[in-house]
Amino acid sequence: MGNVDRTSVFELVNRITDYSVVYSALGLDYMVQNPKKHYPCPKANYGGNGSKSTKFRLHKHYQTNGYCIHNDINDGRYLDIIGFTEWFLDIDNVSAAKKVLECAGVHYEDDGHGVGNFTIPKPDPEVLRRQQEKLFNDGQFAIKMIAKTWSESVSVREPEAEQVIQAYFAKRGVPDVELPETIRFHPRLLYPKGKRAEGNKESHAFYPGLLIPMIDEHGRRVTFHRMWFMPDGNMIDEPQRKMLMMAPWQFSQGSYLEYDNPLQWTDENGVNWACIAVGEGVETMEAVKAGTGLYVQPMYNSTLLAGYQPPTIAGVKKENFLVIIFGDKDRSNGGQNAMKQLKERLGRQGYLVEHYLPTIDVPSEKSSVDFLDQWNALGAAGFPAHLAM
Repeated sequence: MGNVDRTSVFELVNRITDYSVVYSALGLDYMVQNPKKHYPCPKANYGGNGSKSTKFRLHKHYQTNGYCIHNDINDGRYLDIIGFTEWFLDIDNVSAAKKVLECAGVHYEDDGHGVGNFTIPKPDPEVLRRQQEKLFNDGQFAIKMIAKTWSESVSVREPEAEQVIQAYFAKRGVPDVELPETIRFHPRLLYPKGKRAEGNKESHAFYPGLLIPMIDEHGRRVTFHRMWFMPDGNMIDEPQRKMLMMAPWQFSQGSYLEYDNPLQWTDENGVNWACIAVGEGVETMEAVKAGTGLYVQPMYNSTLLAGYQPPTIAGVKKENFLVIIFGDKDRSNGGQNAMKQLKERLGRQGYLVEHYLPTIDVPSEKSSVDFLDQWNALGAAGFPAHLAM
């Protein structure tokens, strides 16, 4: 028996040793019985109105990491178990975390004052040993692949890299970008054959791409985010254009893509200030930078956006640290919920927070709009005038 504050329900979820029981309890036991298969959308009324097209699958290590992927959700990137449950049941991420705990047999009770009591069932020692051995071996393999891929990359300032990068972002509507030098360019980034469309799975593909480091909640580089494009800057013709590289250990909320440092300045009274704009997606936040001049922090997905924690800056008090959230407007309300969760949490911690959603409507053929769409539709007029630098 133990007790934790309410925010630690996310940490409790990370202690689950077998996420297959969660998927089964959510009604997806048929997937657990055949986890290598691709399935139609598990939410029958989502997107395709009961379409039989396969667009959902479990991660190959879903039992230990809880991940799944839906081609139409989160830009086709992996969802963690909280993100999936949030979308699947249409609830906020705290409620989703509590539901996951319930499904895993973790007895958790919130006393109404921000403290929860919990009891975690003891796992089978042999099952735990096999899982830990597998995690260790997979971690070693991940480190080897990360090191190999990173060693093959070059600076984004190299002429070959600049040409392809500028062509890609210009075709997305954001010309003349200047990416942080922490990002690397790979001229022939492997696209794994297992992720390719049916009919192309017999061989890997290779495209130019970006490697954007992912920093875990402890400040360590854990892996990198991959973005592919064609040499002429067009999008690749593959099921996914972006994928996170396998990580050697699990990371959780508080992890972020290594990007801009917050803007810092001292006012006429000698008070130190800081400011950062945060939102989902690299292209979206580059559009925010183009429209406002703000320094930006792209987040990998809505779950990590909700868990964003501003860095501690010597001499800058929380009440003088402005976090500006640019949320996605989603039909599922995932982007709105993440923005709300982040706004409320940082507000309680004492940060200055502003938050914005796109003012344009979601087209009938799309599930969401973001500030890249807003920028392409309205230009700088699509951003609050007082934010312009």
